[in-house]
Amino acid sequence: YRTTDSWFSMGQLPRALQVLAVGSQGTEFSLFTAESTVTGEALLRPTKYGWVDHSVVAVLVCLLVGVGVYFSKKEKSSGDYFRGGQRIPWWAAGLSLFATGASAISLMAMPGKSFAENWIYFSVAIFVVMIQLPLLMLVYIPVARRLNISTANEYLERRFSLPVRMLGFVCFSLNLMLGRMAAILLLPALAISAIFGMPMEYSILIMGVVTTLFVTMGGLEAVIWTDVLQSVIMLLAVLLCAVYACTALDMSVPVAFDLLSNLDKLQMFDWRINWQAPVVIVIFLNTFVTVLGMIGDQNFIQRVQCTHDEKESRKAVYTQLAVAVPMNFVLFALGTLLFLFYVTRADTLSPALKPDGVFPFFAAQNLPAGMAGFVVVALLAATISTVSSAMNSVANLGVEDVYRRFFPKVSDHQCLVFGRRLTLGLGIFGT
Repeated sequence: YRTTDSWFSMGQLPRALQVLAVGSQGTEFSLFTAESTVTGEALLRPTKYGWVDHSVVAVLVCLLVGVGVYFSKKEKSSGDYFRGGQRIPWWAAGLSLFATGASAISLMAMPGKSFAENWIYFSVAIFVVMIQLPLLMLVYIPVARRLNISTANEYLERRFSLPVRMLGFVCFSLNLMLGRMAAILLLPALAISAIFGMPMEYSILIMGVVTTLFVTMGGLEAVIWTDVLQSVIMLLAVLLCAVYACTALDMSVPVAFDLLSNLDKLQMFDWRINWQAPVVIVIFLNTFVTVLGMIGDQNFIQRVQCTHDEKESRKAVYTQLAVAVPMNFVLFALGTLLFLFYVTRADTLSPALKPDGVFPFFAAQNLPAGMAGFVVVALLAATISTVSSAMNSVANLGVEDVYRRFFPKVSDHQCLVFGRRLTLGLGIFGT
């Protein structure tokens, strides 16, 4: 296994072969002999995941639908549906900002990076605090609150023209529905299928249908309060796995640190000048450009405006960073702990396991019944929180940038009905 630099036997060939050459592509390989070619495929080892874990997933599904039903009774206007009536507490808006940005891809990729490589990408979290905090506090929040814009694109029309507003609407909507929602539904479903045995189509349908139902019924309030629930689930699942991996290590702390130091597994900064590698200057500039783009992110605009006032909006951003940065630290620490865990147990891995899948694979392989299901719930929750925000924000743009803009005489109730129907259509399309 390449990551742990270990060799182990996965089985025997049916008969002895005199192999002339070997070829491989992904998890498939071929052995070429003088008489024939033998092909095979590396498979993941079976895990403990079972019906108890499926039951845990079913409980989450029922909770999310229940939240949508509850908040559907409160949505009396388009302001309620897309801004939560500006009655959302700052801490809930902050947790929603965190959950919206923390997709299942993040939950798998961060531990995967430190498991296979090092901590260089953790520096993103440090640069986000340095750049995002002053920019949001001094510029973005005052602009969004004091101008009272319903969408970021409304500001584009005021500053430039209607065509520029439409360009912003089209670019953001296509990016979220095609570039983000589709990918975020697909990639975790692939991992869940490979590791937990749940067919990929089932995972996509569960996430897509459940999200479409509760967002269509409950609007932004349903999105935010389910984000709060999902944030707690994600935090608990990651901490649970980190503690379990730490207590199960087969080496002392000094030995572990010597091993990690010798392999540069704890490296956080690369000060070289190399524009093709994740060095400090490249990561800093990438983070800077990403943060600049937040002013055009409708998810951000909605969270800033759903609180009671500007002061509450600032507290929401503080909350987001206060949760996101420690969470990133724990995710990278989890990847390092899993490297130490598997370096002495390489025979329990498989060449079919990609680094991004090591976190859910560890849970399915080692945690007690029900706990692995809790990790699947965390992956589903991370996906649903991001997808639900994408659906609601694009529907918000459709109502404000198109429907209300080109049909100014429509009533607010008509905008609410149109927003619900558009949300439903977007959910079906994305799924």
